[in-house]
Amino acid sequence: MGWTSGLLTYMSIDALISDLVRAGQLHAIEPTMPGDPLRREMLVSAEVRGHLDGPWPASAWRTRCSRLRANLESFVLGDVISACTVPFSAGKAYLGLLSPPTAGYWDIRSRDPKPSLRILGGFARYDTFVGLIPAVRCDPSEYLDRGPLGDKFSPEWRSAILETKAEWKRLFLAYPPISGTDLNDLFSKPYDPV
Repeated sequence: MGWTSGLLTYMSIDALISDLVRAGQLHAIEPTMPGDPLRREMLVSAEVRGHLDGPWPASAWRTRCSRLRANLESFVLGDVISACTVPFSAGKAYLGLLSPPTAGYWDIRSRDPKPSLRILGGFARYDTFVGLIPAVRCDPSEYLDRGPLGDKFSPEWRSAILETKAEWKRLFLAYPPISGTDLNDLFSKPYDPV
């Protein structure tokens, strides 16, 4: 990964992911219960991991982030994932494609308990979701640096998506997230298209 004699030396996405994990820029979500099989892979940024692992500024935030961890673990454990490939239509889906759909960015939706949280990211390879940016959906949170996302056309949503794109490019260089609306190209079954 880097410049060699003035030319960019490319590495495979697998090697790049391994380097990012080894450098502590990405962290694997593993089941809390030892021995549970991993069926898919989820990697998260240090910022997301900080919310999952603590320390937490208040017990209510610890409870909220524990639920977020359980939501993320359901992906790696191979639970049924409800996914919507039409931006602005995800409703209660676990995973929603963000606008524009050709960019390949998604949000994981951890809706309960309040405040509702989102983890924005994309698929680096088949069965591998990378969550980069945590955000509060509507309710303010004193524990996140970002304000609430507000409605779907708000400047806060646009800013969060642009921040996700910039972080993706910083980490993955020339590898954009996998784009497309066919869930078979993104992650393994079971899933429930919404």
